[in-house]
Amino acid sequence: MLWPERLSPRVSVATLRLPRQTFNSPAQMEFAKRLSYNPWHCIPEHRPLGNQSRARRRMYLRAVEAAAHDEQRAALRAERATRSSSNGRDAASRRRQPLAWRGPFRPAFDATLRSRHIRIAHDPASHFTVVAPIIAERVNALRALLSSMNDRPGMARRDNPIVPFGALENLHYARFVILDDQTLRDFEEYGAPIPDFAVLLAFLGDCDGPADDLLADMVRLAAPGLRQIFSCCQGFTPDSDLLAWMNAHSRAPAANYVNWVGRTVRQIREEAALRDELVECVKDRQEEFGRDEPQASPCQAHRALPALAERRDDSR
Repeated sequence: MLWPERLSPRVSVATLRLPRQTFNSPAQMEFAKRLSYNPWHCIPEHRPLGNQSRARRRMYLRAVEAAAHDEQRAALRAERATRSSSNGRDAASRRRQPLAWRGPFRPAFDATLRSRHIRIAHDPASHFTVVAPIIAERVNALRALLSSMNDRPGMARRDNPIVPFGALENLHYARFVILDDQTLRDFEEYGAPIPDFAVLLAFLGDCDGPADDLLADMVRLAAPGLRQIFSCCQGFTPDSDLLAWMNAHSRAPAANYVNWVGRTVRQIREEAALRDELVECVKDRQEEFGRDEPQASPCQAHRALPALAERRDDSR
């Protein structure tokens, strides 16, 4: 690591000598499989504190246990496949069989699996990223314009007049970000010239269905606002084809995170509405709930909620 030595001179504290080693031997690879990392591999004084850290520690430990369990299952499957093959069975045909559950709950399992596959096939999540350099003289104006969309720092109003994101039913999230490197002055400390990096505008988001369809809907819904935003970018003119310009400046992300594959915006909203309804149900029927289940366990409370919800609907 390099740093300005005039600010902090180097001080040698140790010399490490690493002999030449063979890292890919079977024994070494087996040892590597059993290695794990977490912040608790440290002296007691440096251990993380707080409730969140304690929860993280349990997650780390469970992840290690799950990995070991998966490895054991994989080894067992490989052993069974080898044994079956030696007995003359067609192991390859069995490996091609679809995932199934044997037992009394198989019909429900298969139905859930089919519905999950259907939902994923019809509502794939897509993402879009549009990147364009900003005209240097328009950077501050663009910052002010984007800030006018917010009702609090970093959060746009759903019904803002520039781009009303709330009107797009298939949109998970979207954001405009000005990419401006604030660390360029660090080059001066090394005596190096400061690079002339362009300030960029990034417009990115996730949606259900094809991203091209969402961008087309967005153009139909908010063309004036989008034109106002992109007019601060290089190469955008008043007569530019808005959708074609956005497609021309689209970039494929190197990585994209999806929290729950196949979970649509509609499902998220319905689940949120259901939760709110159940919370209100418990609040409205608190005395009745306590009378029916005075010392209810969480499982008993869960079973009692549908009946309470029905009574709440009947009383409206």
